[in-house]
Amino acid sequence: MYPLILKHTSTATCFATYMLPHVLFVDRFEERRRVAMVCCLAWNISLFPDAREREAHIQKTWNMTLEDNPLPPPDGLEHGWKEDVRMLIEKKHDLFPRLLCRIPRADLVQQQPHDVLNVETDDGGETIPLVTHPRVEGLPLIIPVLRRMHEDTEKQLETLQRVAQIPDGLRTIIEPQMATAYCVQRADLIGYHRMLSVWREEQSDPLVRNGIGQWLSVIDTIESHTKQTLIIMNARFDA
Repeated sequence: MYPLILKHTSTATCFATYMLPHVLFVDRFEERRRVAMVCCLAWNISLFPDAREREAHIQKTWNMTLEDNPLPPPDGLEHGWKEDVRMLIEKKHDLFPRLLCRIPRADLVQQQPHDVLNVETDDGGETIPLVTHPRVEGLPLIIPVLRRMHEDTEKQLETLQRVAQIPDGLRTIIEPQMATAYCVQRADLIGYHRMLSVWREEQSDPLVRNGIGQWLSVIDTIESHTKQTLIIMNARFDA
């Protein structure tokens, strides 16, 4: 089995990676804080297995916001807000389908030099610093991470494809935390894609833009390999 370096994963860190792409490059702190709260809401609603029940909770939450605000909402706000919540619910199901822990509170706090996310779960609380406005000068630090991720995931996928041919081979080598680590990797890749896309748009030099574009293609390849790896791993748990 190709060695996988597992970083610390918990419900709180999974939530942070799920939320981060939605607050990246959002200038106003109050808007970032609002997004964090909506992500928390969507995460918890996603835990209800019945779609009608999820819709009922979305409507209930919207009704509560109307009660707290005496002014009528602008045209289109209700539809847009509900669509955002539905999108976030779908993203939670896509990224972390097996993670069924609720998050009673997720609060974004403005500190220097970075925002801090305070997450409370049934297992306790964690404080996670978030870089919401990464600078393009950090690209030389990101490239080695992506290169290593690309190589490791490709080798892991090749190994799993071989082991899957052995009866009960996957059952003996795959642990739940390995699948969680790759779920987190998928969420991380969304953040990296968002960063590099913004940086590419900011560049006037076509060579730099093309170079960043090549790494965006690498991210797409890593994403594909990661999804294939998770399909094989999930087949082990579904068996």
